[in-house]
Amino acid sequence: MTFQSLLVKRRHLIENKLREYLDKHWIGEDPTLKQSLKDFVLRGGKRLRPFLLIEAYRGVTGQEHDDIVTASLMVEFTEGSLLIHDDIIDRDTVRRGGPTLHKVMESLLGDTHVGVSSAIVGGDLLLIQSIKPLLDTSFSESTKLHALECWLSAVSQCYFGQIYDITLMQKGQLDESDYFHMVDLKTVSYTTFAPIMIGAILAGADEHTKSCYKEYAIYLGRAYQVKDDLLGIWGNPNKTGKPVDSDIKEGKRTLLYIYAINHLSVGDREWFQHHWGNPNLTAADVAKVKQLLEDVGARKYTERRLAELTSQALSVIDKMPIMEESKTVFRELTEFIVTRSY
Repeated sequence: MTFQSLLVKRRHLIENKLREYLDKHWIGEDPTLKQSLKDFVLRGGKRLRPFLLIEAYRGVTGQEHDDIVTASLMVEFTEGSLLIHDDIIDRDTVRRGGPTLHKVMESLLGDTHVGVSSAIVGGDLLLIQSIKPLLDTSFSESTKLHALECWLSAVSQCYFGQIYDITLMQKGQLDESDYFHMVDLKTVSYTTFAPIMIGAILAGADEHTKSCYKEYAIYLGRAYQVKDDLLGIWGNPNKTGKPVDSDIKEGKRTLLYIYAINHLSVGDREWFQHHWGNPNLTAADVAKVKQLLEDVGARKYTERRLAELTSQALSVIDKMPIMEESKTVFRELTEFIVTRSY
Protein backbone atom coordinates (compact mmCIF):
# COMPACT_ATOMS: atom_id res chain seq x y z
CA MET A 1 0.00 0.00 0.00
CA THR A 2 1.34 3.45 -0.92
CA PHE A 3 1.62 6.13 1.74
CA GLN A 4 -1.15 8.22 0.16
CA SER A 5 -3.42 5.18 0.15
CA LEU A 6 -2.62 4.54 3.83
CA LEU A 7 -3.25 8.19 4.64
CA VAL A 8 -6.68 8.12 2.98
CA LYS A 9 -7.57 4.73 4.46
CA ARG A 10 -6.60 5.69 7.99
CA ARG A 11 -8.26 9.10 7.75
CA HIS A 12 -11.47 7.34 6.69
CA LEU A 13 -11.10 4.92 9.63
CA ILE A 14 -10.51 7.75 12.11
CA GLU A 15 -13.42 9.82 10.83
CA ASN A 16 -15.79 6.87 10.98
CA LYS A 17 -14.72 6.30 14.57
CA LEU A 18 -15.17 10.01 15.32
CA ARG A 19 -18.73 9.93 13.96
CA GLU A 20 -19.51 6.76 15.87
CA TYR A 21 -18.12 8.20 19.07
CA LEU A 22 -19.86 11.55 18.73
CA ASP A 23 -23.20 9.81 18.01
CA LYS A 24 -23.01 7.31 20.88
CA HIS A 25 -20.91 8.85 23.63
CA TRP A 26 -21.23 12.61 23.29
CA ILE A 27 -22.13 14.21 26.63
CA GLY A 28 -23.92 17.55 26.83
CA GLU A 29 -27.30 19.18 27.29
CA ASP A 30 -27.32 22.07 24.80
CA PRO A 31 -28.36 20.64 21.38
CA THR A 32 -27.17 23.73 19.48
CA LEU A 33 -23.68 23.64 20.96
CA LYS A 34 -23.47 19.84 20.68
CA GLN A 35 -24.34 19.85 16.99
CA SER A 36 -22.03 22.81 16.26
CA LEU A 37 -19.13 21.08 18.03
CA LYS A 38 -19.83 17.85 16.17
CA ASP A 39 -19.89 19.67 12.83
CA PHE A 40 -16.66 21.47 13.71
CA VAL A 41 -14.80 18.29 14.66
CA LEU A 42 -15.92 16.51 11.49
CA ARG A 43 -15.11 19.45 9.17
CA GLY A 44 -12.05 18.15 7.34
CA GLY A 45 -8.56 18.30 8.79
CA LYS A 46 -5.51 16.16 8.11
CA ARG A 47 -6.09 13.83 11.10
CA LEU A 48 -2.30 13.93 11.48
CA ARG A 49 -2.27 13.52 15.25
CA PRO A 50 -4.30 10.30 15.48
CA PHE A 51 -2.37 9.01 12.45
CA LEU A 52 0.91 9.53 14.35
CA LEU A 53 -0.42 7.88 17.51
CA ILE A 54 -1.56 4.81 15.60
CA GLU A 55 1.69 4.52 13.63
CA ALA A 56 3.86 4.92 16.75
CA TYR A 57 1.91 2.05 18.31
CA ARG A 58 2.13 -0.09 15.18
CA GLY A 59 5.86 0.58 14.89
CA VAL A 60 6.40 -1.23 18.20
CA THR A 61 3.69 -3.90 18.11
CA GLY A 62 3.11 -4.45 14.40
CA GLN A 63 -0.63 -4.19 15.14
CA GLU A 64 -3.45 -1.78 14.42
CA HIS A 65 -6.72 -2.62 16.16
CA ASP A 66 -9.94 -0.96 17.28
CA ASP A 67 -8.65 0.02 20.74
CA ILE A 68 -5.73 2.02 19.36
CA VAL A 69 -7.99 3.79 16.85
CA THR A 70 -10.37 4.66 19.69
CA ALA A 71 -7.48 5.91 21.86
CA SER A 72 -6.26 8.08 18.98
CA LEU A 73 -9.46 10.14 19.16
CA MET A 74 -8.20 11.81 22.33
CA VAL A 75 -5.59 13.80 20.41
CA GLU A 76 -8.08 14.77 17.69
CA PHE A 77 -10.59 16.06 20.24
CA THR A 78 -7.76 17.92 21.97
CA GLU A 79 -6.81 19.49 18.63
CA GLY A 80 -10.38 20.65 18.12
CA SER A 81 -10.48 22.28 21.56
CA LEU A 82 -7.20 24.10 21.06
CA LEU A 83 -8.22 25.35 17.60
CA ILE A 84 -11.47 26.78 18.95
CA HIS A 85 -9.65 28.75 21.63
CA ASP A 86 -6.82 29.75 19.28
CA ASP A 87 -9.29 31.18 16.78
CA ILE A 88 -10.81 33.36 19.49
CA ILE A 89 -7.40 34.59 20.67
CA ASP A 90 -6.29 35.33 17.10
CA ARG A 91 -9.65 36.88 16.16
CA ASP A 92 -9.83 34.49 13.19
CA THR A 93 -13.11 34.05 11.35
CA VAL A 94 -12.24 31.12 9.05
CA ARG A 95 -11.12 27.59 9.91
CA ARG A 96 -10.91 24.61 7.55
CA GLY A 97 -12.75 26.49 4.85
CA GLY A 98 -15.70 27.48 7.04
CA PRO A 99 -16.52 29.87 9.88
CA THR A 100 -14.75 29.47 13.19
CA LEU A 101 -16.87 28.06 16.00
CA HIS A 102 -17.35 31.41 17.74
CA LYS A 103 -18.62 32.83 14.44
CA VAL A 104 -20.96 29.84 13.99
CA MET A 105 -22.36 30.38 17.48
CA GLU A 106 -22.64 34.13 16.93
CA SER A 107 -24.68 33.49 13.80
CA LEU A 108 -26.92 30.97 15.54
CA LEU A 109 -27.42 32.96 18.73
CA GLY A 110 -27.43 36.46 17.28
CA ASP A 111 -24.84 38.05 19.55
CA THR A 112 -21.05 38.41 19.28
CA HIS A 113 -20.30 38.09 22.99
CA VAL A 114 -22.63 35.13 23.43
CA GLY A 115 -21.03 33.47 20.38
CA VAL A 116 -17.52 33.86 21.82
CA SER A 117 -18.65 32.76 25.29
CA SER A 118 -20.35 29.65 23.89
CA ALA A 119 -17.27 28.74 21.86
CA ILE A 120 -15.00 29.08 24.91
CA VAL A 121 -17.25 26.70 26.83
CA GLY A 122 -17.45 24.41 23.79
CA GLY A 123 -13.66 24.26 23.58
CA ASP A 124 -13.49 23.43 27.30
CA LEU A 125 -16.10 20.71 26.86
CA LEU A 126 -14.21 19.18 23.95
CA LEU A 127 -10.98 19.15 25.99
CA ILE A 128 -12.66 17.42 28.92
CA GLN A 129 -14.29 14.83 26.68
CA SER A 130 -11.00 14.09 24.92
CA ILE A 131 -10.02 11.90 27.88
CA LYS A 132 -12.99 9.54 27.50
CA PRO A 133 -11.86 7.59 24.40
CA LEU A 134 -8.68 6.49 26.19
CA LEU A 135 -10.63 5.46 29.29
CA ASP A 136 -12.98 3.38 27.13
CA THR A 137 -10.20 1.14 25.79
CA SER A 138 -9.10 -2.21 27.23
CA PHE A 139 -5.50 -1.20 27.90
CA SER A 140 -4.41 -1.79 31.49
CA GLU A 141 -5.30 0.88 34.05
CA SER A 142 -1.62 1.61 34.73
CA THR A 143 -0.91 2.01 31.01
CA LYS A 144 -3.85 4.35 30.57
CA LEU A 145 -2.73 6.38 33.57
CA HIS A 146 0.78 6.71 32.10
CA ALA A 147 -0.69 7.82 28.76
CA LEU A 148 -2.98 10.29 30.51
CA GLU A 149 -0.01 11.78 32.40
CA CYS A 150 1.76 12.29 29.07
CA TRP A 151 -1.34 13.95 27.62
CA LEU A 152 -1.73 16.21 30.66
CA SER A 153 1.89 17.34 30.46
CA ALA A 154 1.65 18.04 26.73
CA VAL A 155 -1.59 20.02 26.98
CA SER A 156 -0.20 22.05 29.88
CA GLN A 157 2.90 22.87 27.82
CA CYS A 158 0.69 23.87 24.91
CA TYR A 159 -1.24 26.34 27.07
CA PHE A 160 1.99 27.82 28.40
CA GLY A 161 3.14 28.05 24.78
CA GLN A 162 -0.04 29.92 23.88
CA ILE A 163 0.66 32.45 26.64
CA TYR A 164 4.28 32.75 25.51
CA ASP A 165 3.14 33.29 21.91
CA ILE A 166 0.92 36.14 23.05
CA THR A 167 3.74 37.77 25.05
CA LEU A 168 6.11 37.50 22.09
CA MET A 169 3.80 39.79 20.15
CA GLN A 170 4.56 42.50 22.72
CA LYS A 171 8.31 41.95 22.58
CA GLY A 172 10.48 44.10 20.31
CA GLN A 173 13.75 42.24 19.69
CA LEU A 174 13.46 38.53 18.97
CA ASP A 175 15.73 35.74 17.81
CA GLU A 176 15.30 32.13 16.73
CA SER A 177 15.64 30.79 20.26
CA ASP A 178 12.49 32.71 21.25
CA TYR A 179 10.65 31.32 18.25
CA PHE A 180 11.63 27.67 18.70
CA HIS A 181 10.96 27.81 22.44
CA MET A 182 7.42 28.93 21.62
CA VAL A 183 7.08 26.26 18.91
CA ASP A 184 8.27 23.49 21.23
CA LEU A 185 5.72 24.49 23.84
CA LYS A 186 2.76 25.38 21.65
CA THR A 187 3.08 23.12 18.59
CA VAL A 188 5.48 20.24 19.20
CA SER A 189 3.87 19.37 22.55
CA TYR A 190 0.48 18.29 21.22
CA THR A 191 1.01 18.01 17.45
CA THR A 192 3.79 15.42 17.40
CA PHE A 193 5.13 14.72 20.90
CA ALA A 194 1.90 13.69 22.65
CA PRO A 195 0.52 11.53 19.80
CA ILE A 196 3.81 9.70 19.23
CA MET A 197 4.63 9.22 22.91
CA ILE A 198 1.10 8.11 23.83
CA GLY A 199 1.28 5.55 21.01
CA ALA A 200 4.62 4.36 22.36
CA ILE A 201 3.30 4.15 25.93
CA LEU A 202 0.23 2.16 24.91
CA ALA A 203 2.51 -0.19 22.94
CA GLY A 204 4.77 -0.77 25.97
CA ALA A 205 7.83 0.60 24.16
CA ASP A 206 11.20 0.44 25.90
CA GLU A 207 13.11 3.55 26.94
CA HIS A 208 15.43 3.55 23.92
CA THR A 209 12.49 3.48 21.52
CA LYS A 210 10.73 6.24 23.43
CA SER A 211 13.92 8.32 23.36
CA CYS A 212 14.13 7.97 19.56
CA TYR A 213 10.44 8.77 19.21
CA LYS A 214 10.87 11.88 21.37
CA GLU A 215 13.78 13.18 19.29
CA TYR A 216 11.86 12.55 16.07
CA ALA A 217 8.78 14.31 17.45
CA ILE A 218 10.76 17.46 18.21
CA TYR A 219 12.26 17.78 14.73
CA LEU A 220 9.00 16.82 13.02
CA GLY A 221 6.94 19.25 15.10
CA ARG A 222 9.32 22.11 14.42
CA ALA A 223 9.28 21.34 10.71
CA TYR A 224 5.48 21.21 10.79
CA GLN A 225 5.26 24.71 12.27
CA VAL A 226 7.86 26.21 9.92
CA LYS A 227 5.91 24.80 6.98
CA ASP A 228 2.73 26.26 8.46
CA ASP A 229 4.42 29.68 8.62
CA LEU A 230 5.23 29.48 4.92
CA LEU A 231 1.71 28.34 4.03
CA GLY A 232 0.32 31.17 6.15
CA ILE A 233 1.85 33.68 3.70
CA TRP A 234 2.15 31.86 0.37
CA GLY A 235 -0.37 29.04 0.66
CA ASN A 236 -3.51 28.60 -1.41
CA PRO A 237 -6.54 29.61 0.71
CA ASN A 238 -8.68 27.08 -1.16
CA LYS A 239 -6.39 24.34 0.16
CA THR A 240 -5.34 25.69 3.57
CA GLY A 241 -8.82 26.88 4.46
CA LYS A 242 -7.39 30.14 5.84
CA PRO A 243 -6.72 33.60 4.35
CA VAL A 244 -3.09 34.22 3.33
CA ASP A 245 -3.00 37.60 5.07
CA SER A 246 -4.09 36.44 8.54
CA ASP A 247 -0.57 35.86 9.96
CA ILE A 248 0.48 39.31 8.71
CA LYS A 249 -2.58 41.12 10.04
CA GLU A 250 -2.43 39.30 13.38
CA GLY A 251 1.27 40.09 13.75
CA LYS A 252 2.41 36.48 14.21
CA ARG A 253 6.00 36.15 15.42
CA THR A 254 7.03 33.60 12.84
CA LEU A 255 10.52 32.65 11.70
CA LEU A 256 9.88 34.79 8.61
CA TYR A 257 9.14 37.84 10.76
CA ILE A 258 12.16 37.33 13.03
CA TYR A 259 14.54 36.97 10.11
CA ALA A 260 13.08 40.05 8.42
CA ILE A 261 13.35 42.43 11.39
CA ASN A 262 16.94 41.35 11.93
CA HIS A 263 18.00 41.85 8.30
CA LEU A 264 15.90 44.66 6.78
CA SER A 265 17.37 48.13 6.34
CA VAL A 266 16.37 50.70 8.97
CA GLY A 267 13.81 52.36 6.70
CA ASP A 268 12.26 49.10 5.50
CA ARG A 269 12.25 47.69 9.02
CA GLU A 270 10.32 50.69 10.37
CA TRP A 271 7.70 50.36 7.62
CA PHE A 272 7.54 46.57 8.06
CA GLN A 273 7.08 46.69 11.84
CA HIS A 274 4.47 49.43 11.55
CA HIS A 275 2.39 47.32 9.15
CA TRP A 276 2.99 43.82 10.53
CA GLY A 277 0.10 43.21 12.92
CA ASN A 278 -2.17 45.88 11.50
CA PRO A 279 -5.64 44.32 10.97
CA ASN A 280 -6.62 47.10 8.56
CA LEU A 281 -3.95 46.51 5.91
CA THR A 282 -4.93 47.03 2.30
CA ALA A 283 -4.21 44.41 -0.36
CA ALA A 284 -1.35 46.62 -1.57
CA ASP A 285 0.12 46.73 1.96
CA VAL A 286 -0.04 42.94 2.25
CA ALA A 287 1.64 42.58 -1.15
CA LYS A 288 4.47 44.91 -0.07
CA VAL A 289 4.99 42.98 3.19
CA LYS A 290 5.27 39.75 1.21
CA GLN A 291 7.67 41.34 -1.26
CA LEU A 292 9.91 42.60 1.56
CA LEU A 293 10.01 39.06 2.98
CA GLU A 294 11.10 37.79 -0.42
CA ASP A 295 13.64 40.59 -1.07
CA VAL A 296 15.36 40.36 2.32
CA GLY A 297 15.73 36.57 1.97
CA ALA A 298 13.33 35.60 4.75
CA ARG A 299 11.48 33.09 2.60
CA LYS A 300 14.64 31.40 1.33
CA TYR A 301 16.11 31.27 4.83
CA THR A 302 12.92 29.74 6.26
CA GLU A 303 12.82 27.16 3.48
CA ARG A 304 16.44 26.30 4.22
CA ARG A 305 15.70 25.82 7.93
CA LEU A 306 12.75 23.62 6.96
CA ALA A 307 15.06 21.44 4.86
CA GLU A 308 17.49 21.16 7.80
CA LEU A 309 14.75 20.12 10.22
CA THR A 310 13.45 17.59 7.70
CA SER A 311 16.92 16.07 7.34
CA GLN A 312 17.28 15.83 11.13
CA ALA A 313 13.89 14.14 11.47
CA LEU A 314 14.71 11.62 8.74
CA SER A 315 18.07 10.80 10.31
CA VAL A 316 16.38 9.85 13.59
CA ILE A 317 14.05 7.42 11.81
CA ASP A 318 17.07 5.42 10.61
CA LYS A 319 18.05 4.53 14.20
CA MET A 320 14.55 3.76 15.49
CA PRO A 321 14.29 0.14 16.74
CA ILE A 322 10.83 -0.33 15.22
CA MET A 323 9.16 -2.25 12.39
CA GLU A 324 10.71 -1.50 9.00
CA GLU A 325 7.28 -0.90 7.51
CA SER A 326 6.65 1.84 10.07
CA LYS A 327 10.03 3.40 9.36
CA THR A 328 8.96 3.71 5.74
CA VAL A 329 5.65 5.27 6.78
CA PHE A 330 7.40 7.79 9.04
CA ARG A 331 9.81 8.74 6.25
CA GLU A 332 6.98 9.31 3.79
CA LEU A 333 4.90 11.10 6.43
CA THR A 334 7.82 13.47 7.09
CA GLU A 335 8.10 14.28 3.40
CA PHE A 336 4.35 14.79 3.20
CA ILE A 337 4.33 17.24 6.12
CA VAL A 338 7.07 19.44 4.70
CA THR A 339 5.81 19.41 1.09
CA ARG A 340 2.07 19.67 1.79
CA SER A 341 -0.10 22.43 0.39
CA TYR A 342 -2.60 22.45 3.28
